[in-house]
Amino acid sequence: MALRPPIVYKNRFLEIVTAVILFSMGYITELISVLRSKPEIDYCKEFGKIALISTFPLGFGDLVMDAPFMQSLRRAFPKAKITLITDKELFTKNSFLDAVIRMRGGYYELYKQFRRLRSKKYDLAIVMNRSYNQSLYMQGLAPRYVLGYYGNFKVLSNFKLRNTEKWTPRKDHYWDMALKIADALGIRRVETLPELNVTAEIKKKTGAILKAAGYSAKWNTIFVNTFAAWDSRRWKEENYVDLIERIHGVCDIFLFGSKGDVWLNDYIKKELKKRNVQVKDVTGKFNLLEAYYAISKASLFLTPDVGPMHFAFMSKTPTLALFGPINPEHRLPKKKSTIIKALWHLDHQRGGEYTYHYSYRDSSMNGMPGITVDMVEKEIRTFFRKGRFV
Repeated sequence: MALRPPIVYKNRFLEIVTAVILFSMGYITELISVLRSKPEIDYCKEFGKIALISTFPLGFGDLVMDAPFMQSLRRAFPKAKITLITDKELFTKNSFLDAVIRMRGGYYELYKQFRRLRSKKYDLAIVMNRSYNQSLYMQGLAPRYVLGYYGNFKVLSNFKLRNTEKWTPRKDHYWDMALKIADALGIRRVETLPELNVTAEIKKKTGAILKAAGYSAKWNTIFVNTFAAWDSRRWKEENYVDLIERIHGVCDIFLFGSKGDVWLNDYIKKELKKRNVQVKDVTGKFNLLEAYYAISKASLFLTPDVGPMHFAFMSKTPTLALFGPINPEHRLPKKKSTIIKALWHLDHQRGGEYTYHYSYRDSSMNGMPGITVDMVEKEIRTFFRKGRFV
């Protein structure tokens, strides 16, 4: 890809050193968990205060896909006080969370903040997604019991689990990463996404921002979310420029994304301006809940990023999803839906070969070359002509 997002470090050396320590500690913690003898306990009796961990560098898409597990946990332990510790302004106190603690920072800053929470004396801390740094944050909390993914794909703990579970990247849906923790505990799964708490204030603010950007309810409004963190998951910016030039006469187009995506969409607008094409832009204008509500106002949503895909699904917004290395069957919302259609690079470029981790780092996939502008244009025009995907 021609562009990269700007990276800002408060103390780059300290962040790198901390990251190395985190990776090392992840392996050590995992080894200790495997070797240590584990007590058999009464889960309902012992798990009075539960902490769920989902912080940097995990994205909001990870947290959205953890929601079914969080609901499963609430159903199994209705009397427990469940707290989510996160940097994402997505969930508030609700039917499955008693409290939400928000914290921000790099590896080192987050670890210090987790240590400050030791006074809360959590009975159980859970790392819901495989992540070395999350496992060290969990140790910083110093809970009585620990559970989840330390660095491998096996569900580990310092107490006896009812079942042995392992998440298989090339086979299992991403939702299953957290849900296999429920399986390990022997509790029943909840496999639905929750409703988000969109207040009247959020709706009013979001509506005002959209109106100021030139939005009015139309049958042909398309929001284009351009960014994804990995080059192999991000469609080429030149493709977006070509696509928008082709369809701007038949669609009311809005560039969409977070504050971190402004650099990319500014580039796209600059290139479009050279072609005398103007496009509306709401990039960086919304927080997560506002973005969720804004997406519900689109007639069609185009995105390569899994988190926004789930927002669109939850808000019942038709979505054209662009996939690079990852099998759409493993990342699209688990419930099949006719309002989402996926184009997968590997269907068109490499005959369906799928290697999961290696694919992220395969430069031949950068920009999703298997997905052409012609393909995406055809899908969009067909959708607006027929009012559905075919």
